[in-house]
Amino acid sequence: MKRMTRSAFLLDAIALLVIGVSWYLLGKHMFMKDLNPNGDNYYYLHLMQNMWEGNGYGTSISGEFKPSNWFPPGYPTILLIERWLFGNNIFLFKWVNLGFFLGTVLLVWHWVKGAVKSRSAAFVVAALLLMNGGMWHFGTQLMSEMSFMFFTMFALWTYTKIQRPDAFWRSPWFYATVLVVSISFLIRGIGVAALAAFLVHFLFRKQWKPALAMLVGFILLTYPWSARNKALGLEGRYAETIFKKNNWNPDDGQVTTWADWKEKITTNAYDTIFKGTLDVTVPGQYPKARENWVWITGGLALALILFGLFVLGPPGRVLMLFLAATGVVLLLWHGGNQTRYVWPLAPVLYIGGISGALTLSSWFFKKLNVTPVTGFVFIFLIAGFFMKSKMDLYRVNAITPFNAGYKSYLNLADSVKAMRMDDAKVVCRKPMIFHHHSNARTASFPFTMDSLRMLEHLVSTDPDFIILDNMGYNSAHKFLTPFLNKHREVWVVETQMDPNVYLLRWRQEPAERKLEEWRQVPQTASVD
Repeated sequence: MKRMTRSAFLLDAIALLVIGVSWYLLGKHMFMKDLNPNGDNYYYLHLMQNMWEGNGYGTSISGEFKPSNWFPPGYPTILLIERWLFGNNIFLFKWVNLGFFLGTVLLVWHWVKGAVKSRSAAFVVAALLLMNGGMWHFGTQLMSEMSFMFFTMFALWTYTKIQRPDAFWRSPWFYATVLVVSISFLIRGIGVAALAAFLVHFLFRKQWKPALAMLVGFILLTYPWSARNKALGLEGRYAETIFKKNNWNPDDGQVTTWADWKEKITTNAYDTIFKGTLDVTVPGQYPKARENWVWITGGLALALILFGLFVLGPPGRVLMLFLAATGVVLLLWHGGNQTRYVWPLAPVLYIGGISGALTLSSWFFKKLNVTPVTGFVFIFLIAGFFMKSKMDLYRVNAITPFNAGYKSYLNLADSVKAMRMDDAKVVCRKPMIFHHHSNARTASFPFTMDSLRMLEHLVSTDPDFIILDNMGYNSAHKFLTPFLNKHREVWVVETQMDPNVYLLRWRQEPAERKLEEWRQVPQTASVD
């Protein structure tokens, strides 16, 4: 092993100090004290709480415990460990999440330093990650993005450390890769893309035994989760979602024709792959409607990234396979998420982008017989300053995460809690959030325009109240409001708040009579 010179050691120490101090100061600047309005924050906390209380992995917002597989158990288990170590402290939970972000930045800095043979390039990649508002947006939430990103990048790095695949059983890096990629998968199912990258890379090189051993090891480590779901009769939502036309409007039905698949794949290619690459690497305001310039610039950015990974040799090609496998999954996933699932790929995108830009620049300077100045790579930090407007936007969202409609929604939760009713039950959008703030039993409503299905659900739920919210989601007004407007005999207004947020008291007896009438004459409901 080549011994590090004193000057190299000093440069590394300075880089680590700058990275650490910048992470801490930006973390304080971007920190969100409240729980993020995204309901997944509450969901993860709820799953952790049930495990802490010994109830198992599931939900209890309806009043009875129900085993769940909506999310893999990885991140709630991480929260459980944090609670055991630090107590039930959301503030510390968020700083641990930011710690996963810092860990990723340091790992990427170390990796690029060796792969590109440039301390300057490594620092630029680390700096671009720290200047990226999206990283801080997810880092200060109780969400799985940061832990997933860390363990996935760690697995990709440990894989590249396996020196002799023909004697893989002697390499601790092989076992570390199997373990960490399994953890990545158990945090987010899309972590299987990293496993796919490893297996394909092994097979390309005709290394059958380590490929088989890795697959068997992964199955052994993740099988308990699959076996548990099978024993409880829980079906995974991934395959089901892939075949839906629109996850937010189930009435649209299943994807059955080539035209359906083409529309879904084209939508996801634009929103997630092309626009997502641009939005993550240089965050900005990109149009939701398809624009040719986004296709072109996004395609050029992807080409640069893939080229940059390719020239890194075998390690870069593993990252290429990982991006490709992730892209296939995202193309088949449901639309409406825009760039959300691309943010954990930011380290790979920056590694490829900087590597590609450096390689092309060196070729260009060589053609001109010009030697670039030392530290030329720092010019690419200009891309980071284009992120400032998005960083400022995320900062505002962190300080004031709740809009007026959301505040009224939470005030209604406080009102229901103050009623001190025994086992109050509420039907609402984001039932996990309302349950967290009200302690009431909660349930959602079906996303359907079918009045009979809506009435059957409400009657079977038998709520005390229904919430019509104005939080910024259109689900309640799209599905629930039209039904309630046509059937005013099944509810009365309990409380109204601005802007147009209602707590409605449900009337079960008139609803049961109406349902009985509809069942006797089914066509009445169908044309309602």
